Amino acid sequence: MAIKLNDKWYDETKFKPELKNSIIQVNKYQNQISNLNADIQNCKIIVAHHAKFINENVPAAAEIEAPKPEAKEPETRLEQMANISSDAVAPE
Repeated sequence: MAIKLNDKWYDETKFKPELKNSIIQVNKYQNQISNLNADIQNCKIIVAHHAKFINENVPAAAEIEAPKPEAKEPETRLEQMANISSDAVAPE
């Protein structure tokens, strides 16, 4: 069987099994790259569609002020001691 590589034709029956395997792998992953690129394009289309839908359909009545940051809970005695210990060792 003839195969074309880099614009030249070759008799595939004269190839070693390792070379045949490499050709199969290159072909397989080139196809996978094409499929992934098509999937990425489809994902971008779907994201754009849903983002537009969200922007057009969020009700104004649902808008609220930004939540205030929650107060930090007091540290446990062990955490306080760990912080003191790490503060006591100054980097050189």
